[in-house]
Amino acid sequence: MHTSTKLTVGEVVRYPEPPNQEPEYLDGCRNFFNLTAAPGAPRLIMNRGIDHPAAVSAPEGKRRPVILLRSNPFQAGSTKTPWRDVIDLTDGKVRYYGDHRANTTGPLGSTRGNAALLRAVEDHTSDKTEIRRKAVPLLIFRSIEQNRQIKGFLQFCGLGVIDGAEAVRQEDPASGKYFPNYVFNISLLNLSLEGNEIDWRWINARRDSTVRLDETIDLAPHSWASWISSETSKGSRTESSNTSTQRSPDWVWDELVLACALVHRNSWREVKNYDSRAIELSNLLQKLPFHPLEIRGNDFRSPSSVQRKTADFATAHPDYKGTQTRGGRKTRQVIDAFLANPQKMLAAADRITEVLNSGDDRIRDAIATPGSDENEVTALEGRSLERVHRYRERDHGLRQKKIKNVLSSGGELSCEVCGFDFTKVYGEHGDGYIEVHHVVPLHEAGEAKTSLSDLALLCANCHRMSHRRLGATSTWPSPEELRDLVREFTHSERRRNAAPVRQPDKARLGDR
Repeated sequence: MHTSTKLTVGEVVRYPEPPNQEPEYLDGCRNFFNLTAAPGAPRLIMNRGIDHPAAVSAPEGKRRPVILLRSNPFQAGSTKTPWRDVIDLTDGKVRYYGDHRANTTGPLGSTRGNAALLRAVEDHTSDKTEIRRKAVPLLIFRSIEQNRQIKGFLQFCGLGVIDGAEAVRQEDPASGKYFPNYVFNISLLNLSLEGNEIDWRWINARRDSTVRLDETIDLAPHSWASWISSETSKGSRTESSNTSTQRSPDWVWDELVLACALVHRNSWREVKNYDSRAIELSNLLQKLPFHPLEIRGNDFRSPSSVQRKTADFATAHPDYKGTQTRGGRKTRQVIDAFLANPQKMLAAADRITEVLNSGDDRIRDAIATPGSDENEVTALEGRSLERVHRYRERDHGLRQKKIKNVLSSGGELSCEVCGFDFTKVYGEHGDGYIEVHHVVPLHEAGEAKTSLSDLALLCANCHRMSHRRLGATSTWPSPEELRDLVREFTHSERRRNAAPVRQPDKARLGDR
């Protein structure tokens, strides 16, 4: 027996073959047949692409419970699926092709799927409330790749209403012959008031012949009820729910590192917006506090924008032979960084993901707070790791432990690079003062517990220089490397400033 009746937009469900209702979850995803099971009702099947259970004889007359639309991008352009559906979750628009094919013998509109959708068009486009009340809801799914499988996983894309249908001419890829078909323009309703969820009890109530239509509407999403009663029916749709039309801000380095890591792990190929990895990255990017909410556009780091950015990376790779998209200078710089040191950059992406998913408000505040000298920092791994690194260095307890450890072993609180001692220079005012530096960058150390051996005592100047990247390697210098730099520069300065020894003039000596 299933325990949850909610289905969230973007959620992936398992569609097993043969149908199996018993387990609530399969392969880490909700079992579609468990979710949709209703006592006394036949099983819902989604094998046709356009599936519609039989109408039920309800108290107010016959009604069709639901139409389930399934889009399969993996078969798009084939003889079986010669069309290419478009599902745009950002704008809330869908173009879904009917089921008329080149080998269909009947007239256009006679196939089961087209016939059901054409009947639905009449109700969905009616300007009469009493007709829209009887309209059948459309639930839209698409096949996605999950766990390296392209069969048996469906992503829920939303609840739709039909705006209209167009007769189109299509080409059969096998024979080259043209045939007619319908394409249906669909708007997705805004489910934000329900947390982008639908309650499957609504659909099951519509399947129950003993439940009145008014009772089913009580279980429907607010936007469905609003669409029924509104005069224009557009106020509840996704695209009209957005009040802002400003352009989303440019991608910053950290975001580009995360996107490039995704493309790198996808063999430098574009990642589609319906891919669960694009959805996960979209959710992760929402957590980066670099862009205030008031400047985020409607498409801010959506799965569709993630797809566009991964296309930028894929087409800008040196081995790509096609036309490049307009990714920009930073995109090429990030690619260069990945090609030069992929292990380092992938590790950085993993650490950024780790800190963003930590759920620690202090970490989030640290990432949101710029450093006083960040303009001098060229952090290839990203500013978020740089800021978290500084946050860790300000841990008062850890600093005191390091100082105590040094003093108890007979050491002095002097800079490990240049030897500067605050007490010797400033007297009592500088007594006990020294700065602590994490020697291992966060992209290498991760969030593992810091040991005292990872810490170095530095003066303010050397500490600042330790956070300035070396030009040759773009890495932080270690205390040893800084000491070598100081010695090398000091030695060269002494040689340059030393007065040259004048050799005696032999000719002049002979004249005397």
